[in-house]
Amino acid sequence: ALHNSGESFPEPACHPGTRTNFLSDLMKWATDPNAKPVLWLCGTAGAGKSAIAQEFASKCSTQGRLGASFFFRRGHAKRGTWDGLINTIAYQLAIGIPEFALPLQQIIDSNRLIANRSISLQFQDMLLKTFQHMPRTSFPLPIVVLDGL
Repeated sequence: ALHNSGESFPEPACHPGTRTNFLSDLMKWATDPNAKPVLWLCGTAGAGKSAIAQEFASKCSTQGRLGASFFFRRGHAKRGTWDGLINTIAYQLAIGIPEFALPLQQIIDSNRLIANRSISLQFQDMLLKTFQHMPRTSFPLPIVVLDGL
């Protein structure tokens, strides 16, 4: 589900005044053009990763930097499997980045069964190839938040 999906309510959230330094570090990473392209947040169950991811996604959205988000939920029919992950991410990116939408549509038109392919092929075709076919511009790369892998 999206970070602000009706399926996410009540949203996991950090208690007021907590995790501020950590969230500040995440926002610095998100705005640093020289930062590594992937940031992996890991920790034990119940450590607050989902709450942090939710707050981070909300902050990125407010700043216009969130390209997409997906929050898995164990045992949930739609959010408990990989099945809709790539479609959801690609859809959100196409909505938020007009330059992404046309190459994505062309890739989907050339293979109408793409959603039935393996997740690795969906990733290659719907995300990697789409970004490769986009015109080169100077806009910052979108932030994609995944939670609950």
